[in-house]
Amino acid sequence: MEKFMKTCYECKVDVIPVVRIEEGIKLYGLKCPKCKEEFYTSSQLLKLERFRDKPKRKFGKLGDATIMRIPPELIKKHNISPGDYGICTSVEDGILIVPVKEK
Repeated sequence: MEKFMKTCYECKVDVIPVVRIEEGIKLYGLKCPKCKEEFYTSSQLLKLERFRDKPKRKFGKLGDATIMRIPPELIKKHNISPGDYGICTSVEDGILIVPVKEK
């Protein structure tokens, strides 16, 4: 992350890079070693806000499998029916599931 500030506004001490995990999201910012104040760009805070606005589901257990229920609005939007498949792919931020109709 490129520094957007060099010194703490209050203490005038050089800030250091910091990575904070908030609700599972990595936020990159700067921290004052003296007063412990943390500073984040608006783009980092927007990343967290976008995550907070999305519906969240807990993982569960069914036998040996780990499961997750899909919200009804997504089922309807993507026309998912029982018996359809989901192709799972690992992406940088998590897992992408692409619904595929049963043939």
